[in-house]
Amino acid sequence: MLSIFFAAALASAPPASPTTSATTTTATTPKTPTAGGPRPDPLAGKSQKDVCNDDALLLLKYSFDDLRNKGFHKNCCTKAALGEDDRCQIDWPSSDVPLCRELDLLRNRLFALYGYVFKEEKFQKAFAAEVWYQPRSDFDGSWMPAVAQKNATRLKAFVKEGNCIPDEAFAAEPAVTAASSGGSALQQVCQLAGVRWSLALQKSSRGQVDGPQQADMAEAITAQCNRGWPLKTAQCFVDGGSARSCALDADFKAAVWKDLVAINPDVKE
Repeated sequence: MLSIFFAAALASAPPASPTTSATTTTATTPKTPTAGGPRPDPLAGKSQKDVCNDDALLLLKYSFDDLRNKGFHKNCCTKAALGEDDRCQIDWPSSDVPLCRELDLLRNRLFALYGYVFKEEKFQKAFAAEVWYQPRSDFDGSWMPAVAQKNATRLKAFVKEGNCIPDEAFAAEPAVTAASSGGSALQQVCQLAGVRWSLALQKSSRGQVDGPQQADMAEAITAQCNRGWPLKTAQCFVDGGSARSCALDADFKAAVWKDLVAINPDVKE
């Protein structure tokens, strides 16, 4: 948690230049920076629903820690915003441990919204793919709201504190399993796999799976994953795959599906 003194200092000081270890890129030509004109206003014309559907816009208005501590539900799970959207059934920004690269990209997006000119080619290309991104050679960190500056610093610290799954967790040999590795990061991969697959099942069930059942399914999938799924398979679910596309072993699939059906007989892949 930020100290009162440190938070006050951040409110008046320009944010540090964004840096990251993320590896997300797209095959897009970087945009040419411009200068002059009105300063960017990413929130202009945006409804509360628009803001709640975009994590970066949320971080321009609200504190990262407040959003994690029920602030997302308070500000977004209303009739005027998301209503009963699936995101209102889970914690913000995710039900479980997020990927470090996702948090790094989110943090850099705060700067991109105000036209920060990225020196790293991977981010030049990544944000060039966004229609809204226009790099500004006259970028000024003071254009960013104080809360966004604080959030950028908080996100960087959050990643360094080990609150996310690093890319290194996926670098092990495919034969290594989450059960045999003994590493907490690899166990977190199983946790995230459980969350991702259970949310996909909830979405495909069209109302047949409620929030508590989705949480139970996430726990069941995680428990089965920790019993010996190959790390490569667990990663596949983290990336949004299904039992079929991730080539889940028949015995593992039968075991986890038995648990899922016990929670809700109507669940379908």
